[in-house]
Amino acid sequence: PCEAVELPKLKKYRANVYPIQMIHTLLDTAEGTDMYLPIFLLVMVGLRRGELLALTWDDIDFKNNILKVRRNMVKGEKSYIIKAPKSESGIRDIRLGEDVMSVLKQARLQYMNDAFSYGTGFQNLGFVIRQEDGSPYKPDSMTQKWERFLKTHNLPKIRLHDLRHSNATA
Repeated sequence: PCEAVELPKLKKYRANVYPIQMIHTLLDTAEGTDMYLPIFLLVMVGLRRGELLALTWDDIDFKNNILKVRRNMVKGEKSYIIKAPKSESGIRDIRLGEDVMSVLKQARLQYMNDAFSYGTGFQNLGFVIRQEDGSPYKPDSMTQKWERFLKTHNLPKIRLHDLRHSNATA
């Protein structure tokens, strides 16, 4: 019955990217906020949102400056699901520069301090990007947080995933 139906042409998405100067502005604006680390890693490493949210401290080899992408967090029906990355090539090791490692070392120290000061209510699950109590962000929550951050700071609107494209373009 659908043989005579002509499908509409699919519009190919064209990513919006921040130029280098805007990336600097974004990072300067985010510095000192809880959005700095996620933005920094998305822009500097080029991770996908789900890869970022599934990242644990065990995935970071501080001795060899390597970030291991092994998992992806996706939205489930009632909660988040952690599974293998989008494709086989999504499982990868990324060599990091000293600037990225320095930020990660500071974040690791902050994690340990927060775990100690928060006490028994801290969910010590090892997520690099986490809420104050150690629990992970759900993918949609991080996207909403990103959109609020842009609006609050009057920054040009792009999708959170477009930070990955900004990384590739830079």
